[in-house]
Amino acid sequence: HARAQLRSLGQTDNQIFALDTLGGELSEGDRLALQLTRKLTVTPQWITDDDIAGLRKHFPDAEVAEIVYRITQAAQFNRLTEAAGLPCDSPAQG
Repeated sequence: HARAQLRSLGQTDNQIFALDTLGGELSEGDRLALQLTRKLTVTPQWITDDDIAGLRKHFPDAEVAEIVYRITQAAQFNRLTEAAGLPCDSPAQG
């Protein structure tokens, strides 16, 4: 579902797969944000001050707070819907 949604937003397969490798054409700030996303959703107990400090080198504090907020909200929503067995939304049809 995520791939179909990203494709509907104009992302190529190479761009989508680059998100999983945390490499590709991403800026350093975006790469760090994706690393934090993976850490927050898979192993949140391993988050350190250095993870946040790295983001603060690339984003203002308000944006760092927004990044953390959005990651945690998405993770909570995904866990809730998966536990409830709710179906994924289909991408918008144009």
